[in-house]
Amino acid sequence: MANRVTIPAARLRSGEATGTQCALLSDSSGVGKDGSSEQHANATTDEGWSRAVSSYSKLLHASPLFTKAASSGVLFGVSDWCAQELERLDAVDWPRVLTCALMGVLFGPAAHFWYGLMQHHFPRRRARDTLVKTILGQTVFGPCFTVAFFAATLCEQGGVGNVLQLPVKMRRDFLPTQLAGLGFWSSVDLVSYSCVVPRLGEAWIPLFASAANFIWTAYLSCVSARPLPAG
Repeated sequence: MANRVTIPAARLRSGEATGTQCALLSDSSGVGKDGSSEQHANATTDEGWSRAVSSYSKLLHASPLFTKAASSGVLFGVSDWCAQELERLDAVDWPRVLTCALMGVLFGPAAHFWYGLMQHHFPRRRARDTLVKTILGQTVFGPCFTVAFFAATLCEQGGVGNVLQLPVKMRRDFLPTQLAGLGFWSSVDLVSYSCVVPRLGEAWIPLFASAANFIWTAYLSCVSARPLPAG
C-alpha cells in the first residue's frame, strides 16, 4: 500500500498566500506597464507637437509669406467646407471652397504686412497701444477684407460682371457682418497683441488670426452665399 504524503495545513495556507501575493504582484506589474505606456504615449505626443512647432517656425523664418499664405489657404478652404456641411447642401460647392481658399491665400500675406505695420508703429505692450491696434483692425483691416470677400464670392456666383452687385450686397450685409465681428475680432486682436506676440513672436500672429478665421470664415461664407434679391 503506497504511503500517503500529508501536507501540513500551515504550509498549505502559506502556499495559498504566496500564490495570492504572486497574483497581486502580477496585477500591480501590469498596472505599472499600463502607466508607463500611457506616459510614453503622452511623451510621444508632446514630442510630436514640439517637432511640428519647430518645423513651422523654420518655415516661417525661411519663407514667411509663402508659409502664411499656404496655411491660411488651407484653413479658409476647410472652414468653408465645414460651413457647407452646416448648411446641409446637397453636394459640396467646390468652386466656393476654392474661392474661400484663394481668399485665405491672400489673407496670410495681407495679415503679415498689416500686423508688421502695427508692430512697427505701436511696438510697446502698453494697454493704450494694444487698444489702438485693436481699433484700427476693426475699422481698417477688417472692413477691407470683408469687402474683398464679398466681391470674390459675387464673382464666383455670377462671373466677373456680377461684382457690379457689390453695392447692393454692401447695403444689405456689410453693417450686420461688421457688428457681428466686432466682439469676436476685438477679442482675437487683444489675445494676439497681449499673449501671442510676447510668447511666440510677431510672425505667429497671422497663423493665430487664420485659426480664428476658421470660425469667422464659416460665418462669412454663409452670409456671402445668400442670394441677392432679383432686380
